[in-house]
Amino acid sequence: MQKSSECRAFAAGLVETAPLAAYFFNSLAREIDDGGELGNLVVDHPSSAIPLAGVRMLSAAYQLTLRGKTPELAAVLDEVIHSQVPVDSAYAKAWDLTRQAVLAYPDEVYAAMSTPVQQQHPGRASALLQGLAMLAFRRVRLLEIGACAGLSLALDRYHWIGSGWEWGDPSSPVKLPADGYWRPRAEIVQRAGCDLLPRNAGSPEDRLISQSFVPLEQPAYQQLLEQAMVLTEQAGIKVEASAAAPWLRRALSERADPGVATVVWHSMMWGYVEPNEQREIESILADASSRMPLARVSFEPAAWGDLPLLRVSVYPSMS
Repeated sequence: MQKSSECRAFAAGLVETAPLAAYFFNSLAREIDDGGELGNLVVDHPSSAIPLAGVRMLSAAYQLTLRGKTPELAAVLDEVIHSQVPVDSAYAKAWDLTRQAVLAYPDEVYAAMSTPVQQQHPGRASALLQGLAMLAFRRVRLLEIGACAGLSLALDRYHWIGSGWEWGDPSSPVKLPADGYWRPRAEIVQRAGCDLLPRNAGSPEDRLISQSFVPLEQPAYQQLLEQAMVLTEQAGIKVEASAAAPWLRRALSERADPGVATVVWHSMMWGYVEPNEQREIESILADASSRMPLARVSFEPAAWGDLPLLRVSVYPSMS
């Protein structure tokens, strides 16, 4: 079945870095294949046709733990991650308790599974950073579609460490390795973003939901996410609730300040955009290029399951 295959693909990608999460994905795949209660909950959910249904299921289960509703499961998970215990039996016990938790709170799990997968992490902005470094722009208005909580819009608040260069705020608690060899030169002077269901970096509830998509075995990753949310809140970055095309049309209807180039950026969201809206966005960008220096930076897979690729497109000025 497609959903179980998707879960197994996630498991394969997590074996080295998050073996417990990989075990959970494989266990959920078996539930789906065997017609188990958890498997049926995934398959029968109204949003099951959308990719990453298994991710939403396990995120929903983890949210129960983060909310303090599964203390026994929380204790076992902590034991697995931080203590020397027999792995196979501990993983099996953790999975059994996870199943019990999901079945004990079906309404909450059902509602949480309706939440779109938003696995945003500050490190993803590394691709944008290299895109900016490839451009000749020195002052930039940054516009992001599918911006989630706006963490990538705050990328200059982080401290990036590249190969022989650094960029951003050296005092930032969010310190990240940067891909590539080019040091960014751009200054971000304006920024804005939209998302169909934006997260508020200052909301405890939205922070909890964001954390629920991070594997338990990656505490450093979770800490960076929390710190990035704090910095984004302090920067006053708010993401507007809107579909991408109408928001982008409004945002590009006005010229940026003189000497400021516009960069439109998106990552891991293009596959969720309907083909008609994709074409509309392409048309909006082509039209805007006649009025301003414009570039597009994207970090997207060509198809579901493919590795995301960094693409940088500079629109020829028609003005």
